[in-house]
Amino acid sequence: MRVLIAPAGSHGDILPFIAVGREFQRRGHEVRFFTNEIFAATVEGAGLPFRPIGTAEEYLGLLKKPGLNHPLRSLKIIAEAMDEADPAVVDAFVAEIVPGESIIVNSALAFGARAVAEIYGIPCASIHLQPAVLRGGSELTHADGLTAALRAVQRLFRRVVWYLADRLLLGPSIERVVNRRRVARALPPVDRPFHRWIHETDALVGLFPPWFAMREHDWPANLALTGFPLYDGDADELPAALEAFLECGEPPIAFTAGTATAASHAFFVESVEACRRSGRRGILLTHVAEQIPQNLPADVVHVPYVPFSRLLPRVAAFVHHGGIGTLSQALRAGVPQLIRPMAHDQFDNAARAVALGVAIKIPARKYRAERVVKALERLTTDLALRERCAQVAAKVTGDGVSAACTHILATLAPMHLHLITEDDWERWRDLRLAALRDSPEAFCASLRDWEDADEARWRRRLREVPFNTILELEGVPVGMVSAEPIDGDGVELLSLWVAPQARGRGAGDALVRAVIDWAAAREASHVELEAIVGNDPALELYRRSGFVALGEVLQEPSRQRYRRLL
Repeated sequence: MRVLIAPAGSHGDILPFIAVGREFQRRGHEVRFFTNEIFAATVEGAGLPFRPIGTAEEYLGLLKKPGLNHPLRSLKIIAEAMDEADPAVVDAFVAEIVPGESIIVNSALAFGARAVAEIYGIPCASIHLQPAVLRGGSELTHADGLTAALRAVQRLFRRVVWYLADRLLLGPSIERVVNRRRVARALPPVDRPFHRWIHETDALVGLFPPWFAMREHDWPANLALTGFPLYDGDADELPAALEAFLECGEPPIAFTAGTATAASHAFFVESVEACRRSGRRGILLTHVAEQIPQNLPADVVHVPYVPFSRLLPRVAAFVHHGGIGTLSQALRAGVPQLIRPMAHDQFDNAARAVALGVAIKIPARKYRAERVVKALERLTTDLALRERCAQVAAKVTGDGVSAACTHILATLAPMHLHLITEDDWERWRDLRLAALRDSPEAFCASLRDWEDADEARWRRRLREVPFNTILELEGVPVGMVSAEPIDGDGVELLSLWVAPQARGRGAGDALVRAVIDWAAAREASHVELEAIVGNDPALELYRRSGFVALGEVLQEPSRQRYRRLL
């Protein structure tokens, strides 16, 4: 299948979609990645086919616009940029469509990609990187009397505020641009696109965990929360000069204003002064060197870019703008944070970090050296805050990207599980023989053992093993799995196989989940299985399904037992 990926935004917005593209590619799909040419080296360096949309000069010119990070003025700037890029987006996508074999994966602002999906009937999945794009009210829990009434008023107030924002702010900018292009393409106009329309795709994913943004009662019903992406490149080591700086003194403070700005000179001036007043070492992170003050102190260095996953575990505190990618890396590193939100989703992200107890917020207009010094003093000395950082870091687990791709594939190419009884022996036989032909080394049985088996033997096999299911994709049987009780309260997963044409589409995940659900219904304590050593795709499937290795590797052939606790 061909996966057409359309992110929108800055470097931090592009990286999660690169991770998604790599995961689709790893599962055997053909990927095309569409974004500004300034990201060509990053995308191609990750091994993805790149299709440019817009020039590097256009992107850098956009970053230099002084209102880009203003809470209100940025809307018009973003709308104009979207409008200018729209024809190129549509033309590029249309050139890459393979009818009947393509899907589109886009971010919230990739409206041109949405138009292509509608015009050509291409299945489309939207990925929301941050919860701020979802409009919810406080969930109404069990409450009576005045409390319930006050919450009802609160929800009504929020709806009124969003309505006015749509009509007075988003309407004259984003909505007008979107509908002008849609009407020109004979597509129906959309009313208040950020209200419901951006969520109305075939599949919808939130790349953040439920503990970061608890699902609210009025969020889209089809939204799947899968976890943070956490990909920030493949660099294994820090630059030598930065490594030497880190080694020669106390852990420094890291400062960044994000990659979506080239007008943050004042931020870095105040940050350098805060380092001077507090006697702390500092690292200034920006790819736009003009933002950095001249004649930096010896204990403050400028670094154009470095993967946060490598740097943040080695700093004393992290000062940043509150972008969701930056924030998620800081949460994983367990580093105390000072957040200076400027626009977009940054205010919401900062509020959530503060609520988690891992951050302090300073508004951009109040970011002055004396305030920063006081905030850094608390961040680096408050033991309770640092303990909370460690507790939250322990929750940043799992692979949100893998789960997102599995959900998208399962939704856009619906799969159906069917329990098999002995009366279905012919369907089971055909699939089992196909499995033995395709992967003879993966099973204890051989094709010779079963190819001449009569009806009675097939029926007996289905009676003796109590759980047998096959999976159909688009009406065609493409997978199978069995399970049986072991050790009193355990379950053994048996005979898992997925046909080659269905691999990488979440079929294996669905079959494993079926066994886990059956085991849970039996109140089993665990599920076990045995896998051939070296069968990397199968081992990766079991690992992401929660199985861990047990004991020694068994020989002849080499195989390993795995267990998942329930």
